[in-house]
Amino acid sequence: MVKTYIISLRDRKDKRDKLALDFPHTFLLQERAAPKWGIGWVRGDTGCALGHRQAVELAFIRDLPAVLVLEDDAVPVDPDYVPTLEDATHPVTFLGGEPLPESVYDVEAGTVVGVVGTHAVLYRADAYRDILEGVPGFFERVRHRSQLPVDVPYDHWLSRRGVGFKNRFVQNFSLGSDIREGAATKGTLGNGKIEEILNKQLQP
Repeated sequence: MVKTYIISLRDRKDKRDKLALDFPHTFLLQERAAPKWGIGWVRGDTGCALGHRQAVELAFIRDLPAVLVLEDDAVPVDPDYVPTLEDATHPVTFLGGEPLPESVYDVEAGTVVGVVGTHAVLYRADAYRDILEGVPGFFERVRHRSQLPVDVPYDHWLSRRGVGFKNRFVQNFSLGSDIREGAATKGTLGNGKIEEILNKQLQP
């Protein structure tokens, strides 16, 4: 069993009430964030990055081998799914999402560079430091500007060096998107395209 944190805006109890998961989880209630650092993010992008960072910081403090961070619109593909350490095949493994047009696949390594969607991300302990140093909190000085996700959303930055992928969750926009205004208002995101590509057999 992997410790699971779900980040959710404090005023979106409606989303939390509709979330149905058959494994233990803890909500991390977030306040609506203002843009930070002058990097052109919309408010939701900033809140997304800081919510994930908060969960990773808790995992680091508690010396957890891995932590699953869900957003409150994540829906398991399999209702009986329970996260385990076996899913943590890489320092960062996206458990849902879609490829970017410019995504780069390494079939042999089982990784992809460029993923849209942070609704389900599994962080292994060897990724904690990168996250904690690369996404400064509200009250920290920016000491590593080159590590900041400048001018790109958090999901693009997070998958910049290649991440694992398993299609375990889709994203339900039926209650609206808190990350990007107007990004979507209904339907789901995540059709397993990344996993299909990474599962192809290598040609001799």
